[in-house]
Amino acid sequence: YLPLLILLIKIKAFNFLPMGQKHFYKKFPLAIVLTLLLQIVTVLQVLGQCDDKEIIQALYDAGWRPDPTLPGANWDDANINSYPSWKGIETWRERGDASKGDCIYNLDLGNADQTGDIPASIGNFTDLRLLWFDGNELTGTIPNEIFNNTNLTNLYLQGNRFTPSLLSGFENLTNLVTFGFSGNEPGFSELNFPDLSGLNNINLFFLDDHDFNDLPAIDFGNINQVVNPNGNLSLSVPNNKLTFEDLMRFASLNPRLTTFNFSPQRAFSVSPNTYT
Repeated sequence: YLPLLILLIKIKAFNFLPMGQKHFYKKFPLAIVLTLLLQIVTVLQVLGQCDDKEIIQALYDAGWRPDPTLPGANWDDANINSYPSWKGIETWRERGDASKGDCIYNLDLGNADQTGDIPASIGNFTDLRLLWFDGNELTGTIPNEIFNNTNLTNLYLQGNRFTPSLLSGFENLTNLVTFGFSGNEPGFSELNFPDLSGLNNINLFFLDDHDFNDLPAIDFGNINQVVNPNGNLSLSVPNNKLTFEDLMRFASLNPRLTTFNFSPQRAFSVSPNTYT
């Protein structure tokens, strides 16, 4: 709509031009066309200049560095303006979509021996699709700002030490296909998750090694039935505190559940007996 708006403004402004300039444009209508085309090119160039530099700068300033074995330039050896070539970063331009310029498509900060918190600025990406924080020693709470990246398809948070908290906003990740959240110590429970029934694209859901006495409120019977009725679902929940009845209920709810990893479960006490 922006080029059209520019054209309308130019037509309106034409009425206020001095007579000499009006005569010029009437005599040379090609000048009007060329002027408009120049404006369109300028708009397209601006659209192609999208970048997430400020977020990467914040991560850099906070001491974040990716796995050194990843391909690309080392963060410490490069100017911030060259961040699209840095390790762990894949831009939309690299994916072949120049219209999104250097907006980040995939950010891999997994297995990097990182500690501390995830900065709140992580929620400011323009169009992030894959985000990896797995295999670190991250602590503190998971910032709810991370769920502002509503276009995420893959989110990997497993293998950290996050403090359990309410994951408010997780339900907004309606494009999420894969969620890895196994092996966090201390463990989370179903109380930390909001209603996830709107996550209709989930295919892989990993919640191993937590303290779930029930599974999050996901309507597995509806998942992908509209978007992909033949899609498969893999659910992994071993080393929680789920009963046989809990497990069978979720298995029976979803006909496309092709992989259901649930054994073993932890022993838990219900006075005066202990169940395994």
